[in-house]
Amino acid sequence: MVIVKFVSKSGLKQQGERAGTAASKYEEAIDGSHKTLTLKASGSYGKALTEFQNKLNEISDKVFIKFPTAIRLYGNFIDSYVSEIEGIGFTSDTLRTQKTPINHVKKWLEKDTYSSFSELKTSLEAKLKDGQEALKLNPDSKDVDYGDLSKILTSVEDELRTLAKNRETVHSKLEDALSTFKSNLSGLQKSFADVNIALKNARHLSGIKASEYAELIKEKYLNETNMTEINSIQAKGDAEVLKILLREKSTAPNIFFKQLGEADTREVSPVMADKIYSKIHHETLNAMETGDTKYLNIFTTAISQQDYERARSYSEKMTYAADRYGELLSNKARELNPQLKGTDRQTYKKELDENTPYLQLLGEELKATGHLSSLFEAMYINHIGQKRQTASNLARPNIESKTINEKSLKFIKDPNGNVQLRFDVSFEKNNKKQGDPTSIVATRYEGVQATEGASIADEYNSLNKKRREALMNFALDAASLGTASEYSFLLNTVRNGKTLFSEDSGPSERVSLITKQHNLNKDQFGQKYKDMVGKWPTGLSSSGSFLSTMYNIEQNAEKLRTKENNNLYNIGGYNIKDLNDIENSRTYFKPQFDLQAILHMDDMQKNGMRTYIYDVNDENTLKQYDEAMKNYTPVSPYNNDFSKFIGYEDNKQRLASITPEIRDLLAGKGGMDQQDPVKVFNSITAIQDYKSDGPEKGGGLFGLRNKNFSVEDYITNRNEFFSKLLEVKE
Repeated sequence: MVIVKFVSKSGLKQQGERAGTAASKYEEAIDGSHKTLTLKASGSYGKALTEFQNKLNEISDKVFIKFPTAIRLYGNFIDSYVSEIEGIGFTSDTLRTQKTPINHVKKWLEKDTYSSFSELKTSLEAKLKDGQEALKLNPDSKDVDYGDLSKILTSVEDELRTLAKNRETVHSKLEDALSTFKSNLSGLQKSFADVNIALKNARHLSGIKASEYAELIKEKYLNETNMTEINSIQAKGDAEVLKILLREKSTAPNIFFKQLGEADTREVSPVMADKIYSKIHHETLNAMETGDTKYLNIFTTAISQQDYERARSYSEKMTYAADRYGELLSNKARELNPQLKGTDRQTYKKELDENTPYLQLLGEELKATGHLSSLFEAMYINHIGQKRQTASNLARPNIESKTINEKSLKFIKDPNGNVQLRFDVSFEKNNKKQGDPTSIVATRYEGVQATEGASIADEYNSLNKKRREALMNFALDAASLGTASEYSFLLNTVRNGKTLFSEDSGPSERVSLITKQHNLNKDQFGQKYKDMVGKWPTGLSSSGSFLSTMYNIEQNAEKLRTKENNNLYNIGGYNIKDLNDIENSRTYFKPQFDLQAILHMDDMQKNGMRTYIYDVNDENTLKQYDEAMKNYTPVSPYNNDFSKFIGYEDNKQRLASITPEIRDLLAGKGGMDQQDPVKVFNSITAIQDYKSDGPEKGGGLFGLRNKNFSVEDYITNRNEFFSKLLEVKE
């Protein structure tokens, strides 16, 4: 549905006028201000000072010139839009027009009413003819002229058609005007976003004193190649964190990670949170390969020794940062998951073979992201930090402290062979130690107190709600603004693939593998390879819809189980186990860090059931399936409801769940984000149940009679396919 709507046109116009006035006043206010800076510098760090000067002048240009220009353009765009609307003929102050109702009116005018007039005309003409004949029997016969009536009716029909056409033309003009206005605003939005970053940058640059900038440049922590680092100063707390990060190479690792864990992140921007996360992510990759969690221990213990509100803010912001990083990794992986076009299995397999090394690396990256997400999540929901005030029966609150024990953080394997992070926590209440340290596994809670389990669940749900909102905002912001996004640092990090392709990405064995594969695939990948490492992730444009898909699947995961208790996408999650009452136990599914599940969902989106059918049958079966789906007419859900009402179920009524949209999805035409995952699951089950029937009951309707096809087999096949694909051979 297209909606053209503004509540008050005069109000919109007034806003445009105010924008122009504001731009003039802003320019007047800054008139005479120093808009450029010239530094005279020489010596070994002269180039760095020049680059620093250029960076400040770039910020100045955005603040003093681009900002008022953008405001004035905004006013001009509004004025042009309002003038165009009035030129079309809408001079009143309010306007609301919707395409769907207009189409309904058009149909009524041009088809329904036109037909009824035609029928009326035919009916009247017949009756008049009968009357005329009857009159002829009269001795005083008299002719009746009914030609005028015919002309009148025809004239009415023509007029109605003209009105309908004019109405459609007017609406098209309104749509065009709105489209132009939105396009102008979209371009302007990026300008405003760019200026907004510069304004925040200018405001908070003073977090580092001028003498400290000079010192950082003199000591070469800031140089001509990394001066863009100061762009990341976007909030009050950013400058102090940036100083720690810039001094990393001259600081002993144990001291660096301790300082980083001690930082106050309550007022750091998402940009700086992403920079911190990037360092910890890199260290986690090392720990996964070497088993050495020393620096992760130092970092997390330092966070836990902070005041509770500071520690809680830190773990929350790191959780969001992990989500953002994971989403970009997911986007890159989905770009490399091919579509099976027609029955061209050879091209599909070739693309998959070429992309597999990168998917495997992305899988390892996503595992690290999942580990960190679970770690920070566990720190948040278990209230890690010092001097937290809690309810008490006494006049004053209890003061509780939970500290992560030094050297306790390590990777463990559960009975199923899954790797998880575990750490020990010491608990104090009112400065008194409470029992032995508690061991916490980042992906689960196990306890005998149902109330504590419920509290953990509440904290988890609360955090998850905020995470979903933050991640959706990130997806929309990054997709619409690109380089003007406040997350451009993170986008650049993943875009350039530094964690995948640089020599800082891990131990020498990993670097050797990556570098070798990097060089090997320069020619094989062609443009796709260049796009992967040199452009913005194209998957950003579909981030929002894929996030919605994952969320729907996550929420309905328990309903997507077969009789054998297999989950459709084989998703793992966070488990809360009540050791006293198993009924109170629950699982929160987390598909966003499970690349096998992500690729399986993406395969459903791109290929429906086609890759599975081809894999377990043959090319001819796939052709029969494609043809059958093309010709399949979905059963009306209304017929199904009526059948249920009268207690009768026709054989085809079992297929009522396969709507036209779900049919298209299962045929590989996309649209997964628009579908209820439970209905998709039920539709696959319906095809399974129906395909085994004999011809007399319509069996073979999907070209699958006597062919391999079942829900259980589909789940097993796709899970094994993508799990094997991501398996890194030692």
